[in-house]
Amino acid sequence: RFKKEEIFEIFDKEKYFLTFNNSNINEFIFDLKSLYASFGYNIVEIDYEIEKNDTSQNLVNLLFNINEGNVSKINKIYFIGNDTFRSSKLRSIIKTKQLNILKLSRSSNFKKFQIEEDRLSLIDYYKTLGFKNISIEIKNEFIEKRNRLNVFFYITEGSQYYFRNINFDFDNININTEISDQIIKDELKIFNKLLKKNNSYNPQVYDNSINRISESLYKNAQFFFEIDVLEKEDENNIDIKFVILDTEPRYVNNINIFGNTRTKEKVIRREMTFVEGDPFNEIEISNSKRKLQNLGFFKTVEINDD
Repeated sequence: RFKKEEIFEIFDKEKYFLTFNNSNINEFIFDLKSLYASFGYNIVEIDYEIEKNDTSQNLVNLLFNINEGNVSKINKIYFIGNDTFRSSKLRSIIKTKQLNILKLSRSSNFKKFQIEEDRLSLIDYYKTLGFKNISIEIKNEFIEKRNRLNVFFYITEGSQYYFRNINFDFDNININTEISDQIIKDELKIFNKLLKKNNSYNPQVYDNSINRISESLYKNAQFFFEIDVLEKEDENNIDIKFVILDTEPRYVNNINIFGNTRTKEKVIRREMTFVEGDPFNEIEISNSKRKLQNLGFFKTVEINDD
């Protein structure tokens, strides 16, 4: 599954092998097994041999013997605590599939990162329907004899919330009143149409509104601002206020990219919504981070400014 070069891209060779130490070698085997397990290899066997080095009595060669075995398959997927939605509905949302003899469908390979993505997909689904405090934990049960796993999603739904009042505050930004009034009018028109169909609390509504307001401000030569969203809960109702604030002018000087050992820098840069010399704006930073994460190339994406 992994070439030697790939393994030492992930693991720092000097951390484990600078000096001969059994504890460090065993730690390396443990970490390598964990890496295999994250890709579904749960019965991998790893041992090592020690060979004398012909060039020096102070050096030894290590030969690792790896028996990967077969990738583990999903046996069953269970949902615990889902009072609002049936398990069949939740299974249709996730990418991981269980064995279904009646439908003659194959079960998915067990991949830890995919299970985590499934957990986030379920959380997003619940949140778009008003469950703002949803939490989901994952537990696995490994059936060694069959090399299969049962996956359990433990769901705490919480209460369902609904939007009630939507307000905008442009008092703390230096902008023409006619422009701000038009932005508010346009946003309320969109909100009224959306909430008429479904007024369930949905954080995606925030992101969409922030992006629209930002675009309107850019078009009117407003580049240095931030948008805060304030929430007020009243039983199961949520009142929200968008507060637009002036910020100090700052510009992007250099963009430095680290950790892209497998992805060309130009691929990353073309997903960014800003370049060197552009006005620095937190919203554009967030949009760029989201676009990079959506590529699916990277385990994590962090953007820091200094």
